[in-house]
Amino acid sequence: MAALPSWSWLLVGLIIAATSWTMEMPLFFWLGWLFVIVGIAKFVIGFLTRERETPQERRVMQQLAPAHHQYYRCPCGNPVRVADHFCNHCGRRLR
Repeated sequence: MAALPSWSWLLVGLIIAATSWTMEMPLFFWLGWLFVIVGIAKFVIGFLTRERETPQERRVMQQLAPAHHQYYRCPCGNPVRVADHFCNHCGRRLR
């Protein structure tokens, strides 16, 4: 099962909160706000834990794959072309 993105938690929470407010259902109103809080928390955690590329890594990636992005990362973190059999940085066998 795939994890729900943060925007879906926010959207569903706002819909539940708005609908329950108009129908005078306080329990579901607070449940909707709970969904909104979870969505905000997921967004913040995702933003703080994502990996960021340095400008040098970005330049290397652009040199390796100018058009089709036919590269991936070696377990050591170095970008390598899809056709490479060995990593240029650590020498690990890739195939």
